[in-house]
Amino acid sequence: MRLGFLILSASHITRLCIFVGMAGAGIIKRVKKGLNDPIVENFSWKGSLMFSLQASIYIAFVLFIINHGMNQAQPLLMAALFALGSFFSLLPANWGMPKMLPATYDEERWTVGKHILHTLFVAFCITGLNQLLLGLAEYSLSPFWVMFAQIILMGALPITLGLLIIKRRRLKRNEANAQTANQQLDRLHQPQSVTEMPEVVSLRSQNGEESLNLLPNQLIYLESVDNQVEVHWLNMMFPQKTVLHNTLKELEVALNQHPQFLRCDQSFIVNLKAVDEVEGNVRGYQLTLSGSAREIPVSSSYLNAFDARIKQLS
Repeated sequence: MRLGFLILSASHITRLCIFVGMAGAGIIKRVKKGLNDPIVENFSWKGSLMFSLQASIYIAFVLFIINHGMNQAQPLLMAALFALGSFFSLLPANWGMPKMLPATYDEERWTVGKHILHTLFVAFCITGLNQLLLGLAEYSLSPFWVMFAQIILMGALPITLGLLIIKRRRLKRNEANAQTANQQLDRLHQPQSVTEMPEVVSLRSQNGEESLNLLPNQLIYLESVDNQVEVHWLNMMFPQKTVLHNTLKELEVALNQHPQFLRCDQSFIVNLKAVDEVEGNVRGYQLTLSGSAREIPVSSSYLNAFDARIKQLS
C-alpha cells in the first residue's frame, strides 16, 4: 500500500515536472518573441532634443507635486534642479550614444529588449547626475538605488503609452500607404508596348573578374551578405543566384540609370517591376516578389523614396 502510494506520488511529480517544464518553455518563448518585437525609435538630434525636453518637464512636474504634498522645502527649486539633471542626462544618452555605437543603436533593428536596456541605462544616468546636483545643493537624498527605482517607476507608464501610440499611428500610416502603392503597382504591371530592346544590366565584381549581364526584368533583387552581394535573377522562369565580391553601394551606382531598381534597405536593392504586393508594418513595408519566396523589407528611412519611385514609374 505504501509502495503504491510512493509510486503514484512519483508519477504525479514526474507529470508535474513535465508540465512545469513545458509551461516554462512556452513562457520563455513568448518572452523572447516579445523582446524581439520591433518598435519605432528616433535617435535624431531633433527627436532626442524634443524627447529630453518633454521628459524633463514631466519629471519636474511630478516631483513638484510630490514634494509640495510632502511639505518639502523649496519644492520648485528641487524639481527644477532635477529636471536640469534629467535633461543633461537624457540628451547625451539618446543622441550621443547612438552616434558612438551606430551598429547597436540601429533604428531599423530596434527591439523591445534593446529599448528596455537603453531605458535602464538612461535611468542610471539620470540618477547619477541628479545625485551629484542635489548633493551639491545640499538636499537630503534617497539612496542611489532607491532613486533609480523611483525614476523607472515614474517613467514606465508614459514611455510605454507613448511607444504604443507611436507604434499604432505608424502602423496605420504604413498600411494606408501600402494600399496606395499596391494600386500604383497594378498600373505598373499593365502590359506596355515595347518600341526598342531594353538596355542590358551589367554587374561586376570589384576586381572585374566576375560579371553578370542581364535584361532588367531578369533581375529580381540584390542582397548584401557579409562582404559580398547575392544577385537573385531569373533564367527563363527558374530562379538563380550569383555571388559577386562587391559592395551594394557600388552596384547601386551601376543600376542608377535603370529607375525600376531601388535601394529599399541597408541590405537590399529591389526590382520594383518584380514586386507583386506591398504590405505595411511598423517599420515600413514588406515586399512580396514574383520569382522569389523571399520577403524584402522597405525600412523607414527609404519609405519616401520608395513611394516616390513607384508613383513615378506608374
